[in-house]
Amino acid sequence: MTGYTCVCDQLYTGQNCSEVDYCASTPCVHGRCVNGITGYTCVCDPLYNGQICSDVDYCSTTPCVHGKCVNGKTGYTCVCDQLYTGQNCSEAEYCASTPCVHGRCVNGMTGYTCVCDQLYTGQTARN
Repeated sequence: MTGYTCVCDQLYTGQNCSEVDYCASTPCVHGRCVNGITGYTCVCDPLYNGQICSDVDYCSTTPCVHGKCVNGKTGYTCVCDQLYTGQNCSEAEYCASTPCVHGRCVNGMTGYTCVCDQLYTGQTARN
């Protein structure tokens, strides 16, 4: 007889059953478990994150067009870049720079319009 085979207890693995199988308890909820020397690491499926892949990653689809996505418990929030607004930071906020000196700025699809105060005219209500 030239070899042998060990039948390992539940939490052990390897030829001599000397390695701990940290993945034996299947700790990764939505992902693949990778056994390490002193513990395990989860490689999460798409749309999931967290130590055991149990948190939904709402930001994985990059919903924020012009901004940073912040993952939450039940959804996401976009922190928009300057000059953008809307739930997904997809709307340009032309009035953010307050271009109307003496009037009210009205945001449009491709620019802004100033509704000038009395006695003022022009694109930025200065005159």
